[in-house]
Amino acid sequence: MAELPEPGTLFANKYVIESQLGGGAAGVVLSAMHQELRQRVAIKVLRDAGPVSSERMIREGRATLALQSEHVVRVMDVGRDRGRVFLVMEQLEGADLASVLRQRGPLPIAEGVDYVLQACAGVAEAHARGVVHRDLKPSNLFLTRRADGSPLVKVLDFGISKSPESEQEVEASLTGPAEVLGSPMYMSPEQVRGAKLVDHRTDIWALGVVLFRLVSGKAPFGAGMTVGSALASVVADEPAALREVLPEAPRELEAIVKRCLAKSPDERFATVAELAAALAPFGTDDGRAAVVRLVRDRVAMPATRRRWPLLVVGAVVVVAIPLIALAVLHRGHGVDASIATAIPSATAAPSASPTPTPTPTPTPTPTPTASAIPSPTHRPAPRPHPAGNSSVVRSAATNDRY
Repeated sequence: MAELPEPGTLFANKYVIESQLGGGAAGVVLSAMHQELRQRVAIKVLRDAGPVSSERMIREGRATLALQSEHVVRVMDVGRDRGRVFLVMEQLEGADLASVLRQRGPLPIAEGVDYVLQACAGVAEAHARGVVHRDLKPSNLFLTRRADGSPLVKVLDFGISKSPESEQEVEASLTGPAEVLGSPMYMSPEQVRGAKLVDHRTDIWALGVVLFRLVSGKAPFGAGMTVGSALASVVADEPAALREVLPEAPRELEAIVKRCLAKSPDERFATVAELAAALAPFGTDDGRAAVVRLVRDRVAMPATRRRWPLLVVGAVVVVAIPLIALAVLHRGHGVDASIATAIPSATAAPSASPTPTPTPTPTPTPTPTASAIPSPTHRPAPRPHPAGNSSVVRSAATNDRY
């Protein structure tokens, strides 16, 4: 096994290693400077250079590189150096949400909702490209800040993500017949069973657990249990009610979390966009802006996009009914004769008759704005999180999945 790169050495012929940001049994994350561009980056390097772990890291790079959302960590390079696979990412300042929880305890409801709404924006783009994350949890959601100082949540670690159908053969080679991939506290029942055909709704389950954890500081399943018992609880038991551990939580928010944690995927929200729309009233203006961007960018699952024929039919019916009614009233004759003339007259040139039949004009649908989303009263203001010096990959480095 090749030795890990040391500070001061040149890695992959272009990165000067500066220091180690974090590490675990699976690998290390290094701070490095691009020799020519003078850009500081984070490099994830595996300790194990075996084919399975290496292929998973390559898949992580491919999956993340295709995503352009500001809510997904940016991957800049994937390669091999002396037989060892590495992943180059942007280096961020801040802390993952697991660290934020340890430092501050449960977050105000509006703040926790905001962070989940931002995560929804990143996950929605992944789903639109056929990528299911399968390991969403606070340590894989990184809190940093934009240039204007506003909080920004980025989704990390697509290492065990499920790619589109074209990669099913690769997926089968990376997972054994009964292998369970993910973090037990955040896994859906179907993921616990090891089903290879889990879809995007397993991420919706995980986002419900994440929100429960952020605002209450507790988990809805498996608290204090062994891993095996926690997995059994996920499959068999009902989740704890949010208001049992957080009495001030609105009943509507409790119902949203409960729907995320439905045992059957069919009973959960159909898409993360639908989940985000339900959560928006409980966040701040910043959180609702993330929902507006999600809608504006038309990030949605293909199944959702297939609804357009029904919308067209509905619009035609809404316009046609008043036209027919007006024609019947104007002519005073039977419906059959009126229908034959009412619809063509809607598009014909204006007649010279002194009393022309008015043609209804459809009202244009307004573009959604952040202010158009309702806001609940008595919403607590979010508290700023303390500044931190941790890097985007500090939590990822300690994940021993590979």
